Amino acid sequence: MGRQYDTLYLNRKEKDRPTLKGLSFRAHFQRTYPEEELGSNLIGFTSREGVGYFGVEAAYNPVLSGEPKSVWMPVDPNDVEILPDIPDGASLILTIDREIQAMVEQVLDDALTETGAVGGSILVTDPRTGEILAMAATPAHEFK
Repeated sequence: MGRQYDTLYLNRKEKDRPTLKGLSFRAHFQRTYPEEELGSNLIGFTSREGVGYFGVEAAYNPVLSGEPKSVWMPVDPNDVEILPDIPDGASLILTIDREIQAMVEQVLDDALTETGAVGGSILVTDPRTGEILAMAATPAHEFK
């Protein structure tokens, strides 16, 4: 099907070819969270504007975001040649262990359910290095 479609449109004259004119595109760069909600109290989140809230995102937002840079881009995506070279923000490597973090969050949830407590916290560190391996707290931040 792809080849038939390409042949149909390649054989058309330039003025009859479909275009992307009329569509506008706006780049929306954002940080991603591959583990979804795991460690969310610790990591925090960013808004659509790229501002970090709570946890690591708030504390290290200026470093992670990099240097802002304004560039002029054509409105017509057909006219875009190459994306400008914008330096990335710094990488941040946490000592959180994904498996331990998941277990700690589950233990905390189970303990709250079992005891009826309204909150709690767990911190797991490596006693030799002081590295934080997992950290969970509840209640989570509430947004009103």
